[in-house]
Amino acid sequence: MNQERTAFAATSDEAVIAPAPSYADVGERILHEFEPSRGLIAASEILRGCRAGLGGTSPPATPEAFGALVRDELTALSGAIPPARTA
Repeated sequence: MNQERTAFAATSDEAVIAPAPSYADVGERILHEFEPSRGLIAASEILRGCRAGLGGTSPPATPEAFGALVRDELTALSGAIPPARTA
């Protein structure tokens, strides 16, 4: 099933169909958010570990659920408040 969401263009009322984020999109966004405070190696290891851990879930975890899990793990790593999320 192809997951899609609808967004509205700023200059018109026509709907623009944008693809749902992929695991790669979510991972890249999280690395960008957490790398400055947690370090690239630590953030990458947690990201890979979470992805591997979700590999056998049934039904498969969505990229959004994957992102939430990675954010929780990275936040718990240092007990700090995560950086502000960007849209």
